[in-house]
Amino acid sequence: MALTYSAMGGGFEAWDAATSKRLTIWVTAFEVIKDNPVNGIGVRGFRYAYPDYAPEDDFFVKDGVGPHHSHQIVVEMLSDAGVIGLVGYILSLICCVWLVREAIRRKTYLALGFLASVIGVLMPINSHLSFYSSYWAQACWLLFAFAVVAVFHERADKEEYS
Repeated sequence: MALTYSAMGGGFEAWDAATSKRLTIWVTAFEVIKDNPVNGIGVRGFRYAYPDYAPEDDFFVKDGVGPHHSHQIVVEMLSDAGVIGLVGYILSLICCVWLVREAIRRKTYLALGFLASVIGVLMPINSHLSFYSSYWAQACWLLFAFAVVAVFHERADKEEYS
């Protein structure tokens, strides 16, 4: 809280410090996106491309340990997979919303628990682990599959509960 509070009223440097150097990463990621807008630099390629796009005085380049991903899910989709990846990301969010509506309509509330988890991972304001190189994607799609099954599974004993 103190770090975040110290950014209030500050400039780029204060906000960059408050976000654990995320702004520096995002500025470089936008350079990557500008140069590779259609299909990005390739999934998990950010760590290798970062030094080529970062300014010479970049903290991470000087340190020798660059960021492995862009630390923001939308920016990561764009830098790693370009507009193609962003379209897939948006379609997955649309599918989640549609499944929520379908789960409510069908009164399959178990699916809502799974979908809440998927939506939590896919939230566009997230600044978390890499979607492509961690357990996030595996967990996300497993929960998505559970939600689909929970929504569309026809119970053999459904007349008993009607």
